[in-house]
Amino acid sequence: MATQAQIQKFVDKYRPVAIKVTQGTKIIPDTVLTVTGVESNWGLSKLAIMDNNFTGIKVGSGYKGKKSNYPTKEIINGKPVTVNAWFRSYSTPEDSFRDYVELINSSGRYKSVKDKTTPQDQFKALQDAGYSTNPSYPQIMASALNTVKKYFTPQNAIAYGGSSLGIALLIAGGLWWFRRR
Repeated sequence: MATQAQIQKFVDKYRPVAIKVTQGTKIIPDTVLTVTGVESNWGLSKLAIMDNNFTGIKVGSGYKGKKSNYPTKEIINGKPVTVNAWFRSYSTPEDSFRDYVELINSSGRYKSVKDKTTPQDQFKALQDAGYSTNPSYPQIMASALNTVKKYFTPQNAIAYGGSSLGIALLIAGGLWWFRRR
């Protein structure tokens, strides 16, 4: 289990990457940041450390890249089971984030994800499309998103050229909070 300090380090390091790889798509950066955080245990999983796979994307038919085999927990017939599975390996964490966004954008299976306008709705659409076998996936992700948002800063929003709209919203939110006090 990751500590709050490890989660903050993850958000500081990878929020700019999530913003960068989602530019020009309908995938919400907060969705990507939360999924990668949970799937990689905030960058601490063996899969993330050894193979730069932060999303848990497995090898599918037609995949020709590097791969590694790991035990993973799946929910089968309503029961948690540990199985061995082949997972994609990446050169960098950013490659993993980018591949995740490309998978969601290009697969008809995940079309409904792009139609959703909140991370919570995108989590539910991912679950409905079969991204996770855990029936509690949307709730787990929504809870993790609340944790992630505690560590949002202007610095991790603008790195990698965060959008001016995102910066404006961040400033407006800060002004709203300040005036509320």
